[in-house]
Amino acid sequence: MAKRSLFLLIVVMVAALMVGCATQKPMMFKAVNLNTKVKAGMMAPKVDNFLVILDASSSMMQRSNNQCKLQAAKDFVNHMNQTIPDIFLMAGLRKFGHSILDYRMKSELVYGMTQYDRDGLAKALAPIKSAGTTPLTAAIDAGTGDLASLRGASAVIIVSDGLDVGDATAAAQRMKKAYGDRVCIYPVLIGNDADGERAMDKIAAAGECGFAVTADEVRDGIGMAAFVQEVFLKEAMMADKPAPPSKPKPLDSDGDGVIDAKDKCPDTPRGVEVGADGCPFDTDMDGVPDYLDKCPKTPVGAPVDEKGCWMIRPVEFDTAKWDIKPWFFSGPGPDRGCL
Repeated sequence: MAKRSLFLLIVVMVAALMVGCATQKPMMFKAVNLNTKVKAGMMAPKVDNFLVILDASSSMMQRSNNQCKLQAAKDFVNHMNQTIPDIFLMAGLRKFGHSILDYRMKSELVYGMTQYDRDGLAKALAPIKSAGTTPLTAAIDAGTGDLASLRGASAVIIVSDGLDVGDATAAAQRMKKAYGDRVCIYPVLIGNDADGERAMDKIAAAGECGFAVTADEVRDGIGMAAFVQEVFLKEAMMADKPAPPSKPKPLDSDGDGVIDAKDKCPDTPRGVEVGADGCPFDTDMDGVPDYLDKCPKTPVGAPVDEKGCWMIRPVEFDTAKWDIKPWFFSGPGPDRGCL
C-alpha cells in the first residue's frame, strides 16, 4: 500500500508540473534572415545533415530563470528552426525520457531522418512532453545509428539540462569514433545548473569540433543567428563565387614586353633585350643591333658591314701612277655614290 501511495504521489506531482509548464506563455522572438547572405554568395552550407537530441526527462519540468526548462528547450529548437536558411539538409529530431508508467529507457526518433522541412520539424516538436529519467547515453548511441545512412557532414545538437546524463561523454566519444571529422557535437545547456554545465562541456570536448552554449546565450534573434551561422554555414570560398569578367590583355606579338601599339620593332626575336620602344639596343649606333653585332665597339660613323664590323673600301689610283684619287681622302666623288 505504501509503494502504491508513493507512486500516486509522484503522478500527482508530475501532473502539477506539466500544468505549470503548459500554461507558460512563449517568449517573443524575431528571427534574423540568413537567406540574404546565402543568396549573395557570402555564405555556403557547412553541413549536409543535422540531428537534434532533445531532453524530455522529468528534470526538464523544473523551472530555471522563472521558465519551465522543457519549454525553454522547445523554444530553442523552434527559434533555431525559424533561423536556419533555405538550404538543402537532411534532418532528425530524437527525444529521450521514459514515462513514469513505463520504467524502460526510451529514446524515440519523432522526426526524420528526412529532407529538412521547417513545418515538419515544428509539428514533430510541438507535442513533446516531459516524462521520466534521463537516458542521454542511450539517446546519443541511438543518434549514432540515425546518422548511419547519411552522407556528408553532420551536426548533432543536444538540448538538455545536463543532469543525471549517465556516461554521455563515452557515448559522444563512440559517435565521434564512428564518424570522425564528419560529425560535430553542439550541446545546448538549458538552465544554469553548474553540474549540468560541466557535463555538457565534457560532451562538447568529446566531439572535438563542436562547442557548448547555454540557451540564454542564444535567446534573442542575434544570438541565435550567430549560433546557426556557426553550426550550419561557412564563409563561401572564392572558387564558389562567380569570377568577375576579365579584361582582354593588350597584344604583344613578339613577346618582348612592349605591347604592339607601342612597339616600333614588332618582329624582334624572342629573348632579345629591347628598349621602351620595343627595338633591340644598338650600343655603337652603327645600325646593326647588339644581338647581331660581331664588332660591338665600332666608332660612331665608321662604315660597317651587315655584321657590324669595319668595311674596308678598295683604293683607286690613276693609271700608271701612285697618286690616290682625291675623293678617297675627302669622301666619295660626286658620281661614285656611297662606298
